[in-house]
Amino acid sequence: VADDALAQILFTSGTTGAAKAAAVSHASLVGHTLAVARTVGLGADDVVLGALPLTHSFGCRMVMLLALAAGARVVLMRRFDAARALALLDAEAVTFWPAVPTMLAAVCAVAGPPPRALEWVLSAGAPLADALCRRAEARLGCDVRQGYGLTEASFSTIDAPAAPRVIGSVGRPVEGVEVRIAKGGEIEVRGPHRMVGYLDDAAATAAAFDDGGWLRTGDVGRFDADGRLWVVDRTKDLIIRGGNNVYPSEVEAALAAHPAVAEVAVVGRPDDYYGEEVVAVVVARADQAVTADELTLFLRARVAATKVPREYAFVDALPLGPSQKVLKRALRQRLV
Repeated sequence: VADDALAQILFTSGTTGAAKAAAVSHASLVGHTLAVARTVGLGADDVVLGALPLTHSFGCRMVMLLALAAGARVVLMRRFDAARALALLDAEAVTFWPAVPTMLAAVCAVAGPPPRALEWVLSAGAPLADALCRRAEARLGCDVRQGYGLTEASFSTIDAPAAPRVIGSVGRPVEGVEVRIAKGGEIEVRGPHRMVGYLDDAAATAAAFDDGGWLRTGDVGRFDADGRLWVVDRTKDLIIRGGNNVYPSEVEAALAAHPAVAEVAVVGRPDDYYGEEVVAVVVARADQAVTADELTLFLRARVAATKVPREYAFVDALPLGPSQKVLKRALRQRLV
């Protein structure tokens, strides 16, 4: 099979719009997987918990292919369950767990000692609030590090061992990957890890790339002085309230620090006067109650007044897609 032959057709998660079919070559899978294995230092003595769907980029690349490249053992779950995952982490002496933030929130709600062999967790797929990161580290007894990628370009950066873990950062570029901050703060990536294009959609493919082969990610970010990437938010998730830009991830991170909040998603609702209004959808921790007034008072000391939600919705669970990402598009549709 030729290196440039298509190996995969992976559909995007559809969290911000209609799903598109990203076409990935054999060369991309092989070259990037080996580069990631070298970047994270996974080896034959490692054990990986496979709780992510293998039909999505994160699970396919960072569970199945990464373990194959490193000669590691994989413990597969048919479907994620927090209590079962914790039991497997301990019983199977798992050393590495790729997970999404909703999984980490779920295991934090289950009491018990930390797994005996877990060395680190790689969180990706959605923003990880600092407060949730610290809770997960305390519950699991290991570093929770972040990485950044998308279906169209897999993992571009990883906060990989043995560098010191930096909460909030998604790390430095993976070997062979270029990352830059373009006009408007948008993250753009280039390298062998990216897709060939969208299947049978020349217009969408042309819109995704610039003339130099840089992929427009739709994410806003920045680099710090040490070359680490920090993701601010999705451009499509940006809320513009009365002319003021509100990045939901900033408000979510502030709300997640409240001791009664288990999970939260912040979205915009159309408003005749302000254009959009900020709405927080909150899942409270099982053993605690909280009111909208309490959360507003908590936020006023942490974010600008224009970013404080004017409305709250309290729900038992956030809507999740097959890859365990929060479906903000579904939340917005419900609010409308």
